[in-house]
Parts: sequence; structure tokens; C-alpha cells
Amino acid sequence: MPDNLSGTTRRIAGWLTAVLVTLLAVSPANAQGKRPSQVLRELLSRQERLQERFEQQVRRGEAQPYEWEARQQEIIREAGQALTGLAIPEGKSSELLALAAICELAERYPEAINAYREVRRLNPGEARVEGVDVDSSLISVLIENDQLQEASQLIERDFLPARRDLLIPIARLELFKLLAFALRDRQMLELSAQRAWTGFNLAEQLLRNRRIDESIRETVQRNQLLLAALHLSIAERLNRQAEARRMRQIMERYNFADNPPAKIFYDEELKRARLVGRYAADLIGVEWIGPPQPLTSWTGRVVILDFWAMWCQPCQAAFAPWRNLLTRHAEHGLRLIGVTRWYGRSDRAEDLNPEEERKELRDYLARHRLTYPIAITKMDDIANEEKYEASGFPTVVVIDRKGIIRYIRRGIGDYRRFERLVDRLLAERAP
Repeated sequence: MPDNLSGTTRRIAGWLTAVLVTLLAVSPANAQGKRPSQVLRELLSRQERLQERFEQQVRRGEAQPYEWEARQQEIIREAGQALTGLAIPEGKSSELLALAAICELAERYPEAINAYREVRRLNPGEARVEGVDVDSSLISVLIENDQLQEASQLIERDFLPARRDLLIPIARLELFKLLAFALRDRQMLELSAQRAWTGFNLAEQLLRNRRIDESIRETVQRNQLLLAALHLSIAERLNRQAEARRMRQIMERYNFADNPPAKIFYDEELKRARLVGRYAADLIGVEWIGPPQPLTSWTGRVVILDFWAMWCQPCQAAFAPWRNLLTRHAEHGLRLIGVTRWYGRSDRAEDLNPEEERKELRDYLARHRLTYPIAITKMDDIANEEKYEASGFPTVVVIDRKGIIRYIRRGIGDYRRFERLVDRLLAERAP
């Protein structure tokens, strides 16, 4: 399955492997009317065919792996249409779980929340129902629906790291990470720091468990380092000197000797985490495609900085979402700046002289329909990249109406969630 598959689809695919037999057993193909389990089976079958066609196109060079998230929109639409007129037998947990999965695929999170709550009511005290960790599923959808206080209360109340089923605490660690960052993005800093600390310690317990597979161990450590960077940055921001000192001391003793890349990863993530909440510095030493657009001229607007390069194929994944965002929100105060450098190469040619590279850039902007301002620096000028910790491409920085950095991310995917973040920032009052 493509690497940038959405978190929701990954989780649904994961638990469906274990529970699909149960769901299909209660809904034979000749059943009268359609139950959620039948509809889910049909959706997953269509998704599998869509995925197979897409992977064939990737192998033939007709598509790029980063395009998978856009292809998923077809399943989202079909899932939304399929929810109409479903027959849901009362008291059937398997059907309610299937309904919740369809609602998640359709991004209709309030209905998914109601379905999971009903399953919890029918199965009090059960860690798993039909193979599904219902509490983790509910917490995840609450986060997606921006019900962060309720998610925060539920994740603490039902947090049982001593359970023998390792899949539950591993899933909870991912949720602690998602919740802690979502709380940070909503400026709920104290709660974010608390959940980051709890998640960090859960990761520590998991890393001491010898039963964990090595590939899972790497993911657990990565999440732990992200939570450590987040917790420390918030403690410093809130001037919680004792908490900040405690985390610094822990990380000074952390076993990075056997894993130098983990140390590099942590240092970079800490720098990014420390930037969030600070005022954005203007871009320097840039040549503009179009009229100059200093950040100071856009105070009162929400600004996206997209660091990219012509030769970076994954960078292209964001161009369609950027166009959609600007179409929807330019009149509401959204602005976007593409930031790049002269590299002497493009996506189609190497060893370009300045004149050739300028022509390549003009063609590139036209091919990808990039009409927003582009800031370009010299090949050896990395000042702006260092300023915004854009050590890899693409890196996205979001600046709010007050000129404060609210979000930094390296990599691609999860653009639907990103759109909701932009919607929230645009809803904030201008200074």
C-alpha cells in the first residue's frame, strides 16, 4: 500500500484484517437490504481495485506514489453516498463497527463517534469488540472532529499500559502523539504538554518490552522523540523551568550512541518545535517571480510558506491542495509563497546554466499552474531554510494573522487535516 496512505485508512485496514470475517459472516451476499458490513465489503473491494490500478500506473510511470491521497477522494465520495438508507440491526456491535468504519472513510466523524459510543455502551469494560480496540478508534475520531477535551479525558481514563495486548498501548502512543500536537496547534499548551509527557513515558515502557518487533520499535522511538521535543518546547515557552530541565536531563542521558540518526532527528524536531509560537522572520536575499511580497506586507493574513525544489517529485503532491485552498480562501485572507533556490537543475534536466534554469522554472510554474509569488535565493544561500528549519523538502510553514508561526511540517500527505487547520486560523480575528 502506498507509504503516504492516510492515518484513518491505515487504521481501518489494520483492524479489518482481523475482523472482516466476522462482519461478513453476519451479512451473506443474498441478504435482503444492505447492512453496513455489506456496504463496507463493497467499498473495500472497490478500494482494493483502485489501489491495484494505481500501483500498476506507478510501475508504468503514469502516476507518482504521492498521488494516492488524491485518488482516495473517490472512496470518500462513495462512502458518503453509501451511508444513505443503511439498515442497522439494533444491538449488533459488528454492524455498528462497520458503520463507524464507513463514516470514517466518508469523513463524517460525528456519525462515527455516535456509532463507537453505542458499541461501548453495548460492551462495557471490553478492551476489544469483534477484534477492534473501540476506545482507541473513538479517541482517534474525536481528535479528527476537533473534540480535543473529550479525547484528552478519554485517553487518560482508559490508559492502561500494563495490558497484555501490546497492540492497544502501541495504538495509544500514536494517539497521544496526534492529540498532543492537535492541542498544541489549538494553543491548548498546558494540556498538550501533559499528554506529550504521558505519551513519552508510555513509549519508554514499550521500548523496554522485548516482545516488540524491531520495525515497530523504530516507530515507537520516533514517536517518543517527537513527544520529547514537543514537551520540552512547550515547557520552555511557558517558562516551566523545572519541567524543561527535567526533560533536558532525560534527553542528555538518552541512548543515542547506538543510533546517531535518531539524534539528528530529535535535534531537528526540537528546533522546529521551538519555532512554533515565535514571530515569523522575513525572507532575506530573495529574487521574486512577480512583485516582491515581504511577510510584513501580509500582516493580518494567514500565510503558507512552501519550501520546494523543481527536482523534488514529492513536492508536487501539495500543488493541487494549494490551488484548492487559494481558490476557496484567497478572499478570506489566505496567501501562499513558494520558496526555492537556484540549483542548476530541474525535474527534466541537469547542469543548467542560469538562462536555461530560468526557462525551466517558467515552464515548471506553467505546467503546475503555480500563480502565487515565488521567492528564489542563490544556490549556496540556505539562510531562509535554516531560519525555518527546512532541512528537507517539502517543508511547510503556516503563519497566523498576527505573524506568529503556528505550524511546521516536513513531508507530504494529510492535506485534508491541513485544510482544517487553515480553516481554523482563518476564523481567528485579525489584529
